[in-house]
Amino acid sequence: MTRPITEVKKLEYNWTWTQKQKEVFVDANERFIIASAGRQSGKTLGAAQFLVKTCLSKKNQTWLWCDVSYNQILDLYDNYFATILKSFPEKCWSWHTQRRTLTFPLTNSIIRFRSADKPDMIVGSFYNGCIMNEAGIQFFDHPTIWNQIIEPTLLRFKDSRVFFIGTPRGTIGKNGKENVYYTIYKKGIPGNETYDPNYKSFQFTSYDNPYLSKENIAKIENDPDMAPSLKAQEMNGEFVDHSASCIFRQEWFQITSLLPPPNKQYKRFITLDTAFSEKTSSDESACTCWIKDMDGKFYAAECWHERLDFPKLIAKVRYTVDSFKAGWIVVEAIGAGYSLIQALRKELRDNSVNVVAWDPTGPHARFLGKNDKISRATSATAYISRGMLFLYKAPWNFEFIGQHITFPQGNKDDIVDTLSMAFQWARMSDPTNDISTVTSIPLPQPVPQIQNYKRYTQSYGIPLTERLRGFR
Repeated sequence: MTRPITEVKKLEYNWTWTQKQKEVFVDANERFIIASAGRQSGKTLGAAQFLVKTCLSKKNQTWLWCDVSYNQILDLYDNYFATILKSFPEKCWSWHTQRRTLTFPLTNSIIRFRSADKPDMIVGSFYNGCIMNEAGIQFFDHPTIWNQIIEPTLLRFKDSRVFFIGTPRGTIGKNGKENVYYTIYKKGIPGNETYDPNYKSFQFTSYDNPYLSKENIAKIENDPDMAPSLKAQEMNGEFVDHSASCIFRQEWFQITSLLPPPNKQYKRFITLDTAFSEKTSSDESACTCWIKDMDGKFYAAECWHERLDFPKLIAKVRYTVDSFKAGWIVVEAIGAGYSLIQALRKELRDNSVNVVAWDPTGPHARFLGKNDKISRATSATAYISRGMLFLYKAPWNFEFIGQHITFPQGNKDDIVDTLSMAFQWARMSDPTNDISTVTSIPLPQPVPQIQNYKRYTQSYGIPLTERLRGFR
């Protein structure tokens, strides 16, 4: 039997809102709310407060919270919802970890937490409303998640509401078409040709969170590794045309027939981006072998990418380490990377190789979000654009450069991850490696030609941009 709702109304809780949170989650009445915001601006906390308050005060509510991944949902609950709910008696709410559901017995309301990477867990239910958290990432990776999966679940209730919140991921999606988040955002802007009065869009910055240190934000914003386009996106919540701002340019990738001679002071290391499967639908594992000399120049000596199951991946990595004689192998310590790290440490214990469990969250990366590939890739351009990257002339150059110059719209980015990891790890492991001290190195003229970039971009469905024209 459902208990009287009056018991909930007697509960006292000080709902505290920042000015921007109040505008979005309290004052706005439109059916579709879009909050394009900078990192740590308070958007997620505001959404959590709104949802708890709604389910504590209204009967028979069923809401969907859609996030990027199932693992992220657990962190979300611990960091936001648990903090809010501890102020209420336990009789008011119940959290089910395995089901990823938060129930409110006094009002017979429920919040179901689901992820975009498992859309089959979303379909088949009907909701009074939805919070799409990190909408920028969701729409970039899953452009059909809204119209094919989530929108049909809201058809039963005419007054259903949707909040799209998150830091943007550019105006162009991964499929080369306009980013769906950007399309929806424009509907809430008065005067735009696609304006719809049922939509309302907001934009706020990291500075709009009064609980953040303005000095610390300024330090991150003034980081020389951050490109202006990245600052606009990550700090100000702006939609940036990354294809126009050219994250990677073809002329930055210099081809060389000579590698640095053996030198104990040079760093020889390997970066590995992993995926354990031989299925054609799975991501590839990618591996790049690096030499970093005393002048801070990076040489990519070898690179391979392949779909491999776990035993074959271990064997290939072992062969690569033995051939390249690396001192370090850097593996991203996220998800399946943990099991690979343990296996490699056991496999390579007699080789004097350091297997580094690399957490890509440095001081500024932690602020930007470790799941954002664009943020990590953009930080590497501060080095590459100054002539600090050389590729050893080999057949793999074509794929290496191709993935970079089509990033982030390309369907493949595994090699890009190995480059981002290399520059981040090398900098963080060597505090003296300050980009502000790196001087520009003249790029060779003419730019070394690698054949058929037009064929490469067309094979991945990427529009041939102006920066690719003229290459045969």
